[in-house]
Amino acid sequence: MQRFFTGRLDGPQCSGKPLEPIGEVNLGETFIIESTLEEERETLGPLFIKSVKSGDVVSIHIEDIQVSKWWWGISPDYGMIPEILERQMVEPVVGDYKDLGFIGFYIPLDNGEFVLPGNIRVPLRPMVGSLSLAAREVCPNPWGHGGNMDINEIRKGSTIYIRAQREGGLLALGDLHAYQGDGEIKGSAMEANGEVTLMVNVSDRFPAPRPVIEREDKIMTVGMGLRYWDAVRAAVRDMTYLLMKTRILSLEEAYCVAVDGGSLRNGAIWMMSDHYQITMVHREHGRIPRTVFLELPFKREG
Repeated sequence: MQRFFTGRLDGPQCSGKPLEPIGEVNLGETFIIESTLEEERETLGPLFIKSVKSGDVVSIHIEDIQVSKWWWGISPDYGMIPEILERQMVEPVVGDYKDLGFIGFYIPLDNGEFVLPGNIRVPLRPMVGSLSLAAREVCPNPWGHGGNMDINEIRKGSTIYIRAQREGGLLALGDLHAYQGDGEIKGSAMEANGEVTLMVNVSDRFPAPRPVIEREDKIMTVGMGLRYWDAVRAAVRDMTYLLMKTRILSLEEAYCVAVDGGSLRNGAIWMMSDHYQITMVHREHGRIPRTVFLELPFKREG
């Protein structure tokens, strides 16, 4: 089985510039992509998917995720923390995780559950924070090509459908989390080293302009926008269209099913922080999109 380390590649995947692949995979081939906590410092290229053309919808099935190391931490200057905690309140609490610029510490795992302070327990539930194909033109991150979506349903057993914008798709993956609740509220989760086992194919099952996530009993349309309600509208539009196509419903029927039967959930809500938006504009990264996803009960027919 082939094994790769693509790096997260958020910037290059959004740049619209030519990218040099580090390897090739075939449709229907199972392969592994490794991810490490230091991945954002890497400059490796994406994977070329043979037989994929621009305009094809690529189905990316996550067969397994194994994590081998994780940390939990905060930064007083990151995400929503500046609006809640002052620096002098945070620094004495935990040691300095210098390699990543975060104040971080290890969380023990007991019988498949992380034991948080106060004996609060959450399950080990590995997920992929950043998954993308390469964009044709300069675009925000995340956007229609995927990117740093931080959606905890991108995990073992999920299939993610993304429309290719370039020949070969150019797949990159990283930012593994051992556990993350909806929203990744403070800008990081239980960040992890690990590896993801994948299989890619071409499918016309969910031909949306933005990513679609499918699990055994539900589908999720992912909406992005520079304003929150633009992201919501995008997710609702995509779900409405997919219901019209897959369930042969009228526009009115599909819309009502989408908004009445669906549950709106947040992607990386920390990106919505005024502090973070101002910081990113100051650093000349531009405004960061809001990301939501609309979840609907949905099973394959036949």
